[in-house]
Amino acid sequence: MNSTTGGLIWFMDANSSKLSINHPAANSVPTVEPLVIVNLN
Repeated sequence: MNSTTGGLIWFMDANSSKLSINHPAANSVPTVEPLVIVNLN
C-alpha cells in the first residue's frame, strides 16, 4: 500500500489492540489493518 510523502498512516495492532502511528518513510511496518490515512501535505 503506497502513501504520499508527508502523510501519516494510522494502523490498528491486532496483537496489542493499540492504535499506533507509522510514517510511510519507515519500512518496518507490521502486518496490521489500516484504519485512517491522514495526508499532511
